[in-house]
Amino acid sequence: MIQAISPIKILLLNNPKLGYQYYYDEQAQAAVLYHPTKKEFITFDDQRSIKAKTDYVKQNRLGGIFTWEITADKDNQLIELISTELNR
Repeated sequence: MIQAISPIKILLLNNPKLGYQYYYDEQAQAAVLYHPTKKEFITFDDQRSIKAKTDYVKQNRLGGIFTWEITADKDNQLIELISTELNR
């Protein structure tokens, strides 16, 4: 089951008629939506990519993590996941 954090992902995946497919790029550790006909490529963060990023921060003893466009995180799921993973 794909768990959504991004509103983009929720909107595009919940409507299969739109034609977007979910992929996870193992090398980049990034969630991707792709539309094969339109050749549209959208990256975003989901639970898997956030876990990969927080693991990287902890393994490399970095001082924190940066987020872009946090206003899309309406239910604070992204922030809560980052906090949980960094403090685990």
